[in-house]
Amino acid sequence: MGYHGSNLSACLILFFTIPLLLTLIEAKGNKSTNLSLDGPHRTGKLFSLFNVVRFPNEQCISRSDPTMRGTCFSQINCQERGGTPDGNCASGFGICCMFVIQTCSGTVVQNCTYIQNMAFPGSDTTVSQTCNFMFNRIDPNICQIRLDFDTTVLQTDPGLPGMCGGAGDSLTVGSPLSGSPFAFPSAICGTLNGQHMYIESSRMGVTAGSLTIETGTTPGNRRYKIKVTYVDCHSELRAPSGCAQFFTGVSGTVTSYNFQGGQILRNQDYTHCIRQEEGFCQFEVFETPGVANAFSVSDDALSRIQRCKNQNFVTIPSMAVQDFTTIIIGNTDYRCGMVFSSQFGQSTPGSLLSTRDTPFQIQFHTLVADRLGLVTFANLKGFSLDYSQIPC
Repeated sequence: MGYHGSNLSACLILFFTIPLLLTLIEAKGNKSTNLSLDGPHRTGKLFSLFNVVRFPNEQCISRSDPTMRGTCFSQINCQERGGTPDGNCASGFGICCMFVIQTCSGTVVQNCTYIQNMAFPGSDTTVSQTCNFMFNRIDPNICQIRLDFDTTVLQTDPGLPGMCGGAGDSLTVGSPLSGSPFAFPSAICGTLNGQHMYIESSRMGVTAGSLTIETGTTPGNRRYKIKVTYVDCHSELRAPSGCAQFFTGVSGTVTSYNFQGGQILRNQDYTHCIRQEEGFCQFEVFETPGVANAFSVSDDALSRIQRCKNQNFVTIPSMAVQDFTTIIIGNTDYRCGMVFSSQFGQSTPGSLLSTRDTPFQIQFHTLVADRLGLVTFANLKGFSLDYSQIPC
């Protein structure tokens, strides 16, 4: 029985059209994956047409956990890098490749890697343990590393409220390059869910930074899932030098580490930076609406300005002000007490307008120990402040 002419024509059209269409599937991007559909051992003119399908190695969403992000690779490239496939990407031509370190200590060699405690999503109860994580320099144009504390709960010292280390746990970072003493705190602990931290890195050396988690002698549950993102030197997400945190957008919320845990931390010196958006020249700061004790950094029940240098304080470059009781000449950057306001001695929260200095920033400093009549750490929570940028 012979073939009908219509069926033969259809077969010929499909035979030549499908490879041709596949050769045209090419995504833009400097870093991309070449996907071979015919396998590494197939040769010939026809099947070589399948070798040019490309797609950018962008972030993708994990199928098993939509809150986690992976990198879009071909299945072969994912396996070669030691990743785990978890869903599809690039219209089905790639797989979402997940990188997770779930051991005590390890080396990060891929962008978008998660560091998790060994029992995650459960908690670990091991005490007196040190876990070190090194960040390899995966590209010469890496200038910063961003840590996102998706889920991080560490114990504070029960005998010294707000103390990280000793009987409590501590999370510390190391940077081969830091141009400011306010670049990041000496150690943090407590409840850090949703917080983040930037680490500055030079362009030289094998190591771009490090992270150390130490558990103290206090029994308790610890758990952490920390996302590691490498920030390119030319990225819009690169923070100004000396910033522990970097916020974008015309409005947002800035909180001190462990504000969720309800306890201000000791020995903190770091800077929150806000990207100046186009067409905006200043920013306004005020206590986060609806949050109880949104500003609680020192013992004074009223708002205090400028006379804060011997206690915990927040600094915001701001305009000089005059109130009914005193005239303050010059900068009025310092804020302390339990009420945030532009005026001295207020019992009702108010807003504060910054100067036009850039970058927009909020610095935070706390003491190492209580100071009689000024700072009692057990009574202090930290701060949650909202900002709104003001058009020029």
